[in-house]
Amino acid sequence: MEKYHSIPSVMDGLRPTQRKVLFTCFKRNDKDKVEVIKLAGSVAADSAYREGEASLMGTIIGLAQDFVGSNNLNLLVPIGEFGTRHEGGKDAASSRYLSTVLSELARFIFHPSDDPLLKHQIDSNEEIEPESYVPIIPMILINGTSGIGTGGMIDFLKFNPRHIVDFLKQKLDGKQPLPINLWLKGFTGKIEGSGDNQYTSSGNYAVLSSTQVEITELPFGVWTHNYKISVIEKLLRGSEEMSPLITDFQEHHTGNTVKFTVTMSEAKMRQAKDEGLYKAFQLQSTHYITSMVLCDPSGSPKIYYSYQQILEDFYPVRLKLYEKRKNYFSGYLQAISKKLSNQFRFVCEVIDDVLIVFNKGNILEVEDLRHRNYDPDPVSVWKRTNNRKVTDEDAGEVQTGDYNYLLHMFDFSLDSKQKLLKKRDFYVKEYDILLKKSASDLWLEDLEQFMVVLKEVEDAEEGKLASIVETAPSNQGRLIVPGVNDVELSQTSEEAAPANVGSNVRAPKDSELPLKNKKKEDEPKKKGRKRVAKADEGNPASGLSVMAIVSFLNMLVFRRRVVIPQTENVIDVLDTGMSVRNSLAAGYPSS
Repeated sequence: MEKYHSIPSVMDGLRPTQRKVLFTCFKRNDKDKVEVIKLAGSVAADSAYREGEASLMGTIIGLAQDFVGSNNLNLLVPIGEFGTRHEGGKDAASSRYLSTVLSELARFIFHPSDDPLLKHQIDSNEEIEPESYVPIIPMILINGTSGIGTGGMIDFLKFNPRHIVDFLKQKLDGKQPLPINLWLKGFTGKIEGSGDNQYTSSGNYAVLSSTQVEITELPFGVWTHNYKISVIEKLLRGSEEMSPLITDFQEHHTGNTVKFTVTMSEAKMRQAKDEGLYKAFQLQSTHYITSMVLCDPSGSPKIYYSYQQILEDFYPVRLKLYEKRKNYFSGYLQAISKKLSNQFRFVCEVIDDVLIVFNKGNILEVEDLRHRNYDPDPVSVWKRTNNRKVTDEDAGEVQTGDYNYLLHMFDFSLDSKQKLLKKRDFYVKEYDILLKKSASDLWLEDLEQFMVVLKEVEDAEEGKLASIVETAPSNQGRLIVPGVNDVELSQTSEEAAPANVGSNVRAPKDSELPLKNKKKEDEPKKKGRKRVAKADEGNPASGLSVMAIVSFLNMLVFRRRVVIPQTENVIDVLDTGMSVRNSLAAGYPSS
């Protein structure tokens, strides 16, 4: 399906490049972080990736992003600056500075028990990624997707994984599933259905006074920087069609929160209210779930018009795979139980001197075992029957090697006998338990395990997600709760604090300014001509606060992780500035 390389699958929600990344991560099974640039090299080597390197590293970064508006469930863990909602992830650091590792949730979504049942692609006689994974939940509904792919438009929004799990549970129980609504992790606005497959998302704002409005959330999918350029600055400058609406604005954002404070005249405030503040500040947008082109379970492009259609295609394929999983592992448990039973009987007969097979030669020993109705290695036979790869350790030679699992045993103690009996009873019990379960039972078990781990992961991230809680308006403001028809309700909330990163800079007093040309009263007059230094002669920092220069340099090189010490010495500041400039020109961070 190379010609459909830009279209995600309805089964796993992944494009081929994303699937190659996930396949490599499963294969590597890293427990510690790995640099993104090194992971990209492994993907190219292990999955026959032949596209551009930059595109591949961008795919890895996209799978790990977790800011508001990106992934509801990121499959990779972001370790470093993977981007923010300010620019929709485009502000991510260079891949050489980023690391990642497989998310704890990934193997509960893409269950390892399904790996032997997937149909893998072959490239140059090497097995690479499967044609499609089959996760326990439809990831296309969780993380969504957007863009233009071969065959049509791809634009799908996101849903709450808990709601998807509830939907599947209800369907497995034979009940009529309840409708589900759009959801975005960390989004504090409001999303409401406004028609068939149509949704309206609203940001948040609060009226602080007769001249000030505070915006603390933007509509679904609108990035902070884009909103500033396309809306706020246009309202400030005006255009040929409209006069300026606001006179000033301030920004107090974090990586996951939004906060604009805009100022306008009382007359403009009345004008905006008459028009509707949601409309005036473009804080509502409409989304349609239509014309979604995805690859169906057979790999062919198909247009989906609702999330229900996606679930209708996903559900039977996933349920059928649980049937295959049950048959596969019941066969394995039966084979290993039979193998342990043969080994137990073999040890008993050797201890009781009923069977003497050693030092007779390999062929005679095998003939004795066959004569006494010992089976060839049941696990190796089962693997060959299921087209699984048989290693030398499992099977040895094709004929006589099938009895090596007995002939290579050397511990014939009573303790070994008891261990074999205990292991056999364990697998027999597991086999009986598995036979009593239906495919629906297996699916429900996986969903329950996923929900437990999801809660654990969210609890572990509670501190990190603390900055994503709703940005409350100032004390004097009236929080406006959005509605589809722009109905304004008022509510008093706590003051929204500015970003908790960085340090507060105190404006220096006049006496602290080292470049202040101030005449000391107690200093005696000196004879001769007095030379007054101009601001642009000899001292570029003349007339400026040293602390302001330091803060400005820190802001310029923040993304390069350049640390400039706080100092009151203007010469140190200028020296540091030159060092920073030279470092940036050379393309690497200063120390």
